[in-house]
Amino acid sequence: MRIYEYLSLAEKLRYVAPTRFERQLYYHLLHRMEHIKSRSVEAAATGIERQILESAFKRNVLLLPPSVRYGQLNANGEYEQLAAIYGNVVNEGQPNRTQSDLCMREIAELDLSDCKLASHECLELLTSDAPTYGYQRTHQVLLLYMLQHHVCAPHLSPPQVYELLAKSHCNEVEREQNAIRSLGLPEQYRDLYLEQATICGLFGYNEFLNWRNVMEIGSWFEDEAHDVDKSHDSQHINDLALVFYINAMLLLH
Repeated sequence: MRIYEYLSLAEKLRYVAPTRFERQLYYHLLHRMEHIKSRSVEAAATGIERQILESAFKRNVLLLPPSVRYGQLNANGEYEQLAAIYGNVVNEGQPNRTQSDLCMREIAELDLSDCKLASHECLELLTSDAPTYGYQRTHQVLLLYMLQHHVCAPHLSPPQVYELLAKSHCNEVEREQNAIRSLGLPEQYRDLYLEQATICGLFGYNEFLNWRNVMEIGSWFEDEAHDVDKSHDSQHINDLALVFYINAMLLLH
């Protein structure tokens, strides 16, 4: 689907004509998305990434109505102490990359005949409240999102359990984002900040999915407009930005 088709879809889903202000914002998003798309390069998935991409959500996706959730997270959580030590703890916690890949494979390969995960470790990782930070935390939230949107999800836990876990984990992610912002949003944390905003934004939390983040993230690509970087890191941030902007265009009014 082409990017401009998402604009048409968003308007049809809302059943109301957008205001002039909303249309300007939508076109701002379209401009950003086209710019990011032009910077992207085709990345060949190999190994476990290819297996996951080939099997995940082909016929097993559970469609849930998206919506923006306002004021559901703890906006006053303490973050000053975390900011002081963030550089030392940002790589701590679980799941690590191997655990994340294995759990993702288990979710993607769930057998619809019994809806049982191959091991207990994956569920333990998703439900753990142990301290974890950075990409470890965002991967935990992403895996939860994948499981929640699998047709086997209702057979594994009631919907309220997924909602409570998402709220708990994204509360911690918001605390990290506040810490990163208090540090001046340094360039070394931009990729992580965008991943946090994108993944918790998929759950509709307005603390992540808001116009402040839309404009802030957009400014990063303005800074790099004349420096087309085709590295893996650049591809990752481009992919995240596309997901973030599409979600913003569909949900933000």
